Amino acid sequence: MSLPVKKIYIDTRFKNKSSNSNSDFKFQLSQTVQLPDNAICFVDDIIIPHSWYSIEDYNNKMYVRQLNDNGSVDDRILTIPTQNHTGQTLAAAIKSQLQSAFGSGMYNAVYNERKGTITITEATANVTFMIFTDDDLEVKDDWQGVTYDKNNLKSMNDVLRNSGTTKVGSEFESGFIDLLNVHNLYMRSNLGGYSSIGPRGESNIIKKIPVTNNYGYAIYDSVVAAHDYIDVSKQLLSTLEFKLTDSRGNVVPLHGSNVSFSLIFSTMKEEGILF
Repeated sequence: MSLPVKKIYIDTRFKNKSSNSNSDFKFQLSQTVQLPDNAICFVDDIIIPHSWYSIEDYNNKMYVRQLNDNGSVDDRILTIPTQNHTGQTLAAAIKSQLQSAFGSGMYNAVYNERKGTITITEATANVTFMIFTDDDLEVKDDWQGVTYDKNNLKSMNDVLRNSGTTKVGSEFESGFIDLLNVHNLYMRSNLGGYSSIGPRGESNIIKKIPVTNNYGYAIYDSVVAAHDYIDVSKQLLSTLEFKLTDSRGNVVPLHGSNVSFSLIFSTMKEEGILF
């Protein structure tokens, strides 16, 4: 049986109306395609606008504990505004949320341009504080604030490079803040033989796309190796489903920007994979 199609061009401008977004969408083929045995597919000519923000609703939470001089604790979950931040605006947003939660004049946050870090200080000398790491939030049970989902923290610790064991004190200095914290996009799909293993054990990733351009620019990616194929032997293609996620499995929002790419079909014999 020969290949019924060599290429399928995907553009989210023509996604199904039932699609959730341009990064979580369905694409209905104009005709059903039956692929033969030993058919393979390459994802090529990818164009994705880098239009997601440094802080989105999946990484905008700070889990803070204030330890008061009378021995009591006050645990708060702060929500940082969703937008594309600079170091200065992120520090200002953190300061604003801390003062809103604990009182005006209680905290300060400053961005150090030379080091690329944000330093948070308690200004009254009457209390100490801690910013919980993901490790402690997922394991320990001493949180005394509103409940949260341990399996979906939505924390900004990756941005602050805050990891390991939570430290108590009157000052916190972040690591080098990671405002470009999506380093790779993972294209997931119902296309393929589920022969890959993702960073979190996923089996439906068909392409890893390095984020090679900054916010406001387009990311381009193409086939770079003959072994980067998807086994689509004997598949019946009708409605294709795609998601673009980060390494944690969060769908990365593109805020209306469109994605396009090509699916190139071949056989193992044609590519010299099967002799």
